[in-house]
Amino acid sequence: MVLDASQFPIVSMHYDDHANERSPLEVLGDLARVLDRREPFVMFGFGFDSSPPKRDKAIAKQMNDWRKENRERLASLCRGMVVVEPSAAKRLALNAFRPVFANYWGYGVHLVATMDEANETANRLLRAHEEAH
Repeated sequence: MVLDASQFPIVSMHYDDHANERSPLEVLGDLARVLDRREPFVMFGFGFDSSPPKRDKAIAKQMNDWRKENRERLASLCRGMVVVEPSAAKRLALNAFRPVFANYWGYGVHLVATMDEANETANRLLRAHEEAH
């Protein structure tokens, strides 16, 4: 997993970038730094899989503790995750996972097929926040 905030307010999460992979706790540290900016953002998800990977129980507990500690900040700043998945069949399979993800992390998942759709969705989510404030 790799988190890239270089295009903020777009924050990309690459679930399948094994060449540059960082530990889950390092990625959560990166995400904490994004939250420390205290500015709204949208996450783009690439290589997203609805079945969570098997993790060491101690790491899974640390990740869950981090989520509990940061869920409110994350829900207030992250406008949503836009998962870019070209395969209609995979998008359909991921669709069933959306409520579980939103309940766990505190923000919604939007499924799109192309980067153009992802950018349109991100702009809409960020604009909706600006118009509300």
